Formats: sequence, structure tokens, C-alpha cells
Amino acid sequence: MSVYATQCPLRKEGNRLVPKFDLSPTSHAGRELRQNYGELIWILGPNAAPWSPGVFDQMREGLKSFKGDHDYLLCLGNPVLMSMMSVLAAEFTDQLRFLQWSNGEYMPLTIEL
Repeated sequence: MSVYATQCPLRKEGNRLVPKFDLSPTSHAGRELRQNYGELIWILGPNAAPWSPGVFDQMREGLKSFKGDHDYLLCLGNPVLMSMMSVLAAEFTDQLRFLQWSNGEYMPLTIEL
């Protein structure tokens, strides 16, 4: 079981950029994610954009092992990239399983296609 995340968005902290969401193995969210839902796989880097050359192919390559009845999608970052990831993941399965962060925990959602 794995979790395929769109990208790790960044935020400014003083003069440096840091991940907007702490999903490191030592954070509460990161620990829960890995314990309950599996390995975290980042599909794109933090600077990816829908108009980036090759982004569609990069996403398709990152999702080639995705199994809809076994794996989860975690949509983070650019809304267009999130949509693209969902559409591409649907090419590999007849259902999509998402994780939504709500009230301090992940809530799994399954969508039958």
C-alpha cells in the first residue's frame, strides 16, 4: 500500500522556503500517514507547474505502479496538478482512493469510476 502525493508545496519562513505541510516521519501527520496508509511517494517536485515541460509525462511515469484498490492519492499543491494526477490515476483503475486531512487525522474516501 502506498500514498501518491501530487507535490510538496513550499511556504516562506523568513528568508527560506520550507514544506507547507510537514509530512516527515517524525511529524504527527507523517507518522499517521505511513503507519496507516503506507509509503509516501511524491509525484512532482515543489516547483512543478501545469505548464512545466514534460509534467504530464512525469506524472504518468510516477503513477505507473498505482493500484486503485490498494493505493491512495493525496492531493497537495497546485489545484490543476491535483486534477491532472486524478485523471491520470484513473487510467490505471476503476476506483480512486483519496486521503483527506480533517480534524487532525486522515479520512479515506473511495470513488467508484
